[in-house]
Amino acid sequence: MNYYGLAVLGAALLMTPACKSSKEAKIKATQEQLDKLQAEYAPLEAQYEKDCVNATVEQISANKELCEQENKRNAPLGQKIVTLQQQLIMQQQ
Repeated sequence: MNYYGLAVLGAALLMTPACKSSKEAKIKATQEQLDKLQAEYAPLEAQYEKDCVNATVEQISANKELCEQENKRNAPLGQKIVTLQQQLIMQQQ
């Protein structure tokens, strides 16, 4: 193997850990974002479930407008969480 071949091989070996640590950093950053959004979402979803899912039929009927508002409020955050979960899966492959 000539000097050029050794240089290419050496550069490739040096870059492999850097690529891996960069990938790990992206995964960690995405996971941190996901954790933050899930912490924000959890109490909102708990309130929605209390008002609109686990309530009595009468309460659900009385809360219909409230439930629609809560659902609209929660949907964008829920979608962001799903998107980050998908990104995390892709990054881990």
